[in-house]
Amino acid sequence: MNIIQRLNIFMESTGLTVSQFADKLAVPRPSMSQLLNGRNKKVSNEIIEKLHVVFPTLNVSWLLFGEGDMENAANTQFLSAQ
Repeated sequence: MNIIQRLNIFMESTGLTVSQFADKLAVPRPSMSQLLNGRNKKVSNEIIEKLHVVFPTLNVSWLLFGEGDMENAANTQFLSAQ
């Protein structure tokens, strides 16, 4: 399974249409559609960053490499050094 297939799986799990998903990420709808349909083979760092911000429970390691679960625990918090 590649990153595009995993991105499609995640998008389907959100219950959002491609248009709604693109709007949430502030990505042009045609660009998102082309990406999800495999016309664009590369997911940009910008889209990955937006996915991380908009969907903080999405496991980026799973998205990029297929490692771990699709989503992290919703209550995971990171503490900053003081």
